[in-house]
Amino acid sequence: MNKITFVFVLLMVFVVPFEEQMAIESFQSVTRLFGFMAIITGFFAVAIQGRIRRPPLTIIFLWLFWAWSVLSMGWTISSDHSLVRIPTYTALAIFVWLVWEFASTFPRQVLLIWAYIFGYCISLADQIFSFHGASLVQVGEEESRFAGGGLNANDLAYVGAVTIPLTLFLALRVVKNPILRLCCWPLVPLATLGIVLTGSRGGTIALVTAVSVLVFSLRRATWAFRIMFVAAGLLGAALVTRLAPEKTIERVTEGTESHTFQLRQLIWAAALERWGESPITGWGTGTFRVAVWGAGGGYIAHNAFLTILVETGLVGLGFFLGAALMTFYCVCRAPPEDRPFFWAILAVWFLASMVSPWEYSKSGWLMFSLVTNICMTLRATEGNRQAPRSPPMAVLVTPYGNSRLRHA
Repeated sequence: MNKITFVFVLLMVFVVPFEEQMAIESFQSVTRLFGFMAIITGFFAVAIQGRIRRPPLTIIFLWLFWAWSVLSMGWTISSDHSLVRIPTYTALAIFVWLVWEFASTFPRQVLLIWAYIFGYCISLADQIFSFHGASLVQVGEEESRFAGGGLNANDLAYVGAVTIPLTLFLALRVVKNPILRLCCWPLVPLATLGIVLTGSRGGTIALVTAVSVLVFSLRRATWAFRIMFVAAGLLGAALVTRLAPEKTIERVTEGTESHTFQLRQLIWAAALERWGESPITGWGTGTFRVAVWGAGGGYIAHNAFLTILVETGLVGLGFFLGAALMTFYCVCRAPPEDRPFFWAILAVWFLASMVSPWEYSKSGWLMFSLVTNICMTLRATEGNRQAPRSPPMAVLVTPYGNSRLRHA
């Protein structure tokens, strides 16, 4: 039953990067269907084994954030909006626990990484086909943006930026088979092109930040890896300059001079002013638009931290930032050679949260649970050289040069 539950968790992670493209009647998305099945089988798995893993502080802080959001129903200014947001947070709280509980071994954690990468590849392929067919997502009269997988263009860009350090972690630290390691590299330039095609300024900044973290942190990497890294970067730049439309490139290089950034500054100023009227408890989860703009609604915050601050106050923001700090702490305690990849992931998450509503993003919450899980496993098994028993699985999950394999 434990393995069956993990299969459903694996499928959940796989469809996260393109779930909006696979809506199912009565479940709204295929992720909810797999989540429902994972909850049922997970309940029986826990009942049979008679125990659960002790959750880390990262998960506990996320649960506290969820609990505080539920409690905000007691003072919310719009129960209708809060009742829409609470089920989302409830599903995310269960999701991170399922990842923690049933991906307790390094092979399973690596399989989740593969699943997320393959899921992004589906969205990336859909985006490239849309670009090839000139199916544009119009944002304004003179801006052309391309998306895929049913995702918002900004969300797709951040998912792509997260996928790059995950892919390089597999290529450098996990995969032993040289052919499979080589197959990881084409995704780097293709994801670079995909991020730029979204026209997302924040996504492009996240890409540059993630790559910069890896460049300055991997000074001890082998020359072969450095050559491949530079080659992938040059190929990505060539694809962008040759294929990306000129208007799209102009959009991602506008910086703070863009009208959207200036608009967001006005939104943030109005939000901070409204937060000052209820700084401790906020105005109720899911009520940002009503709290700031009135009953008619208005713009979203385009900032996860500010949204949480207005909706759940300093208490809610403290719980959410606590989860982020505990994840960062786990990364700092991971083996030195593995930290740069997870630092890059956290950098992308931070930048995404600064300009997008990632407070309820499945990818954002998944990274909390998965990164914490992997880093704790790497620290616990550092120096272990136990030989794998399953050669077919070892092709995907055996760490290169330092076996950390644990049997599923």
